Amino acid sequence: MPPEIESILNNHNIEKASSVTAKISALAEKFAQVEISVSKSISGLLSAILKDTKRIQS
Repeated sequence: MPPEIESILNNHNIEKASSVTAKISALAEKFAQVEISVSKSISGLLSAILKDTKRIQS
């Protein structure tokens, strides 16, 4: 294969790979945000249940 064509193909593959990597990074970031959000929700829910339980006991 001529070096020019090989060079074009290699560059294309590098662009594709970095695009996929960027997409995966974005997904990972979104997942982390969702995870934090869910953690906060669960934490808030447990806190509310605990307060309610203490209120009922007293």
